[in-house]
Amino acid sequence: MFNKFWLTSLSMAAALVLSACGGSNLNPPDTSIDHSQEHEEPENGNGNGNGNGNENGNGNGGDNGDDTSDAMHLPLGDSAWTNNGSSATLSYDTENEVLILTPDFTQEACPQDWDANARCVFAANYSMDGPIDLRGATLVFELDIDQSILDNNGQPGGIILQGYGQQQVAPWGGFWGCEVYNQDIDASPYTYSCEFPLDSDSLVFSTGGDTGQVGLQVLRGDGADEGANPEGPVDSTLEGSITLHAARLYLADDTPDDNGGDNGNGNGDNGNGNGDNGNGNGDNGNGNGDNGNGNGGDDDVDLSLGVTEGWSVEGEGASVSYSEAGVVFSASAHDHSTRYLIDGPVNLAGATFTVVFTADEDYRASGANVQPMAQEQFGGWTGHWDCWINNEDLTGAEQTSQCTLGTGAFDIAEGEQLAFILGAKHEGGNVAGTLTIHSVTVSFAE
Repeated sequence: MFNKFWLTSLSMAAALVLSACGGSNLNPPDTSIDHSQEHEEPENGNGNGNGNGNENGNGNGGDNGDDTSDAMHLPLGDSAWTNNGSSATLSYDTENEVLILTPDFTQEACPQDWDANARCVFAANYSMDGPIDLRGATLVFELDIDQSILDNNGQPGGIILQGYGQQQVAPWGGFWGCEVYNQDIDASPYTYSCEFPLDSDSLVFSTGGDTGQVGLQVLRGDGADEGANPEGPVDSTLEGSITLHAARLYLADDTPDDNGGDNGNGNGDNGNGNGDNGNGNGDNGNGNGDNGNGNGGDDDVDLSLGVTEGWSVEGEGASVSYSEAGVVFSASAHDHSTRYLIDGPVNLAGATFTVVFTADEDYRASGANVQPMAQEQFGGWTGHWDCWINNEDLTGAEQTSQCTLGTGAFDIAEGEQLAFILGAKHEGGNVAGTLTIHSVTVSFAE
């Protein structure tokens, strides 16, 4: 299995120059970074229910729920990211806050001491400090893959995506797997997920700097064993890049929470907020005045998306319909999604999308997760992929989730559009049932 040995060799010789395949020097990452301070924690919810009922209740959300999630967001601008000496260019786009992996597909053979027939691989590699136990962890990448790569110049087959985790000290053990073939990637953007085994002690990184690494490899599909695409390799004249919008690591005992504040006291009841990324608690609650017919929490709403028309779907077999309850989105496969286009001019940088929805019994039973997303429909098609709602947090009743966009993009000009997207996510598993979207509101950044 040439892939794991590739990384092992690079770890053993950090200054290795891959002159045989046009690689660059492997620069040691900055090990002084304290990764425990780098991951944004969801905001705790103090829901402000401003009821418009008969008694005009102004109820305040009660106790803050506690976010017990240990999910790690691997910051894409961190110097701990390298190409690990592979035949790829890895660059950080500061304006759009994304990491861009550009493979050199013209580089085919990268002979190694242990394998004269080794094929080149292209990596985005993140070095991390111990102690940390990655047994049973799930590594997730939100990707935009250039259509040129997906098309493979009209040839069958193409790249293989492969996740990994590895020690950076002897004996340099690790895990390489979760291969996804080019022909199985339905569309871009694409969520890649890889669950590490529970029984691999090599995924326990000890105390000390630079003791482990995780990442994503792009294989040519012309290697041996798991490195071979059964439908054919990548076209060597191919040009294109893969953009990483987010990288997350969920530990085995991690269950991201979606807890809201308790019901508010006063005339406006039910000040319940939910956090961005589905991991915690949000800012603004939705309160209902006593004896009232109006819904509170509207004071901070700047924009409402319609739920009677205007929604479309991505993915064969997906559909939308409309009912008195709102938009009914039916999904039957991973990466099925529904979207609503917002016309410019509107500045959505830092805006918060609040979604009220219900997942039916079939959807919950299928094990599918929910991912709120947003993506510009022009230029570099910049998107926000950090929001997430775990299947176990779906209640079967109306629930609220908030997703706050980054500030580096999303200022939509006249004639441009942004898509708000709700996706069904269950890579390698079944998806069934419906999500009913009752409302989607947007609060602009202050």
